[in-house]
Amino acid sequence: MISLKAKKYLYDIVAAIERIEEFLGDQRDFHYYQQNALLRSGVERQLIIMGEAVNRLRQLDATIPITASQAIVQFRNRITHEYD
Repeated sequence: MISLKAKKYLYDIVAAIERIEEFLGDQRDFHYYQQNALLRSGVERQLIIMGEAVNRLRQLDATIPITASQAIVQFRNRITHEYD
């Protein structure tokens, strides 16, 4: 049985994905993304939230399978700590 806390992290992951899709809309062009600072900031914030939720979920319950969870967490760390 999945704990309430684990469900919250799963919800956060799905919500972050949905927000990224909403931010991008039909504009899924990388050049547009690179040129739009507001879009980049919003997407990167959601990626950070997603990575943190994946990290906490792995610590809470390692039996919940998340594809590429290590890569997601590493990407979050890179965005957060190596922003330059």
